[in-house]
Amino acid sequence: MATILERSETGGQEQHGGHMRNIVNEDGEIIAKATKDGTLVGGHHRLIVAGSLSQKLFWQDTGEPVKLDALMHQNSHRRIA
Repeated sequence: MATILERSETGGQEQHGGHMRNIVNEDGEIIAKATKDGTLVGGHHRLIVAGSLSQKLFWQDTGEPVKLDALMHQNSHRRIA
């Protein structure tokens, strides 16, 4: 039974590199979420808006700048209307 609970708590994140990472703006507000391997899983629209406003974004856990080009090209198979 514990195994089922553990799987439901992680939400299947294992297939995308494990734990989630937050992308934050200069004010520390969470803009988006990505997996440890950099797959964007939430906040696509907010990320695009932040990029269009030339906001600087950072990985919350390390403080390193987020390279938006790398994230956008990785998910280029998704078309944004």
